[in-house]
Amino acid sequence: QVVGHNIGLVREAGVEEIRVLLPSDTGIGEVSLSLCSAPEVNRLEIVGTRGRITADWQMLTVLTTRTNGLPSAVSRFGGNFATAFDLTSAGIRTLWGITTGKVKRYQGLRTIVEQFYEALRAGAAPPVSPEEGLLNVRLMDQIREACGGVQKQRPLPTDGPATPPRILVTGASGFLGGRLVEVLSDQKTAVRATTRLLSRARRLPGVQWVQCDLNEEESLRGVLCDIDTVFHCAALCGAPGSLPEYQDTNVEGTKRLLQLATECGVRNFVYVSSMSVYAAQREDGPPLDERSPLEPRAAERGSYTQSKLAAETAVLEYARHHRSPRIIVLRPGTIYGPGAKLPLGRFQLPSPSSRPILAGSRRIPAGLVYVDDVVEAMLAAARNGVPSGSVYNLVDRAECDQEELARTLEQVSQGRIRPVFAPYPLVWAAMLAVDLLSLARSKRLGTARYRLHRTLAPMRFDCTAARKDLGWQPRVPLAIGLARTLHHDVHPAVGA
Repeated sequence: QVVGHNIGLVREAGVEEIRVLLPSDTGIGEVSLSLCSAPEVNRLEIVGTRGRITADWQMLTVLTTRTNGLPSAVSRFGGNFATAFDLTSAGIRTLWGITTGKVKRYQGLRTIVEQFYEALRAGAAPPVSPEEGLLNVRLMDQIREACGGVQKQRPLPTDGPATPPRILVTGASGFLGGRLVEVLSDQKTAVRATTRLLSRARRLPGVQWVQCDLNEEESLRGVLCDIDTVFHCAALCGAPGSLPEYQDTNVEGTKRLLQLATECGVRNFVYVSSMSVYAAQREDGPPLDERSPLEPRAAERGSYTQSKLAAETAVLEYARHHRSPRIIVLRPGTIYGPGAKLPLGRFQLPSPSSRPILAGSRRIPAGLVYVDDVVEAMLAAARNGVPSGSVYNLVDRAECDQEELARTLEQVSQGRIRPVFAPYPLVWAAMLAVDLLSLARSKRLGTARYRLHRTLAPMRFDCTAARKDLGWQPRVPLAIGLARTLHHDVHPAVGA
């Protein structure tokens, strides 16, 4: 028996909540899946005649309760202590597993796929028997069919305007690309929007959705047909993902798209880079402009920064050696707005959302930019005749720091969110412990201290070039932007 339900919180999920009952002669099992909470609910409970077992895949715990013949009052009283003991033991085992590297951030299918191929190489038994695999597939098919009545309807790849669009937006189901597509739709501009998963697409007037992967040349060639302007927003930016995967998508995918854009006669190519490409700034140094030094230790910053810097370098190198398309690079700060996480500070430690703990001084620049202001800069870059290879910083106000951000957050939330600042030396000591733990696990000292140093560097950005060349001016004040992000207000279209 299957029950599916949608609350409307997870756009890309066909069904957000699923409950499955699996009855047998002497007990019943219940599988619970929910994407509407954080962390997600992923739990199995088996209730039988001799007790119950609850397995939680998010918390990595298994709780077992057995019937013992004692009076119910005694069982209730003692059961709480037994559960507390089991949870404490599970927590200690999980902590030890994380410390030794046996428990990873993403266990899931990636782990079992590795085990499967390792078993093939070693000639050993697979981690899942063929019988168990077949049973699992049959059950999944039954669950899928039972949820068919509540599954969300998706726009088809052929939906869109009658005439071929002249604008292409990659990563159109993401935060920035999605907002750009909304704005173009509001302006009655035909647009072709690409996404890796059509389940993330939204039905919008004048928008033609196409499923596309940056690593597939033929699909890229098809979406570039009849296109004049490309807004390249697609990028791999969150875990899980190895460095080769980041390189394939962010670097090689961008180079492939750019080469094919030339072959297909695209005239304008707007590439969205990142402020993370800059080297750390001294506290007494001038604001960073587009000619400031770039990050020399990108590998220590992580796969995202390393791949974005390599991609931007490749894009600008392409612009120097090719006359077409005209290439414009934008380096926005931390983009926020409805649909994104609330910007709380530069470096947040694990803490409650109502009392977020932020690292470092209150005077550290926030480096924020509202999503609509970024969209306006993208449209201006495509319209204005600035030279190919031009680069522009995009930040709302260089003077905005963590103190102003915290104060404004408290105001717009009516006191519900009150950031707490942790001293830098204390956080540095915690990062040192993380680095030493990495040394014990992988025989190599970690880079957590450098990431902390780089993230909390007093970096202020000069946006004079964007104001002068593009006529760009940030229009959404911090308080309004934070209020819209917090309350998911409907905001007006850019340029309307």
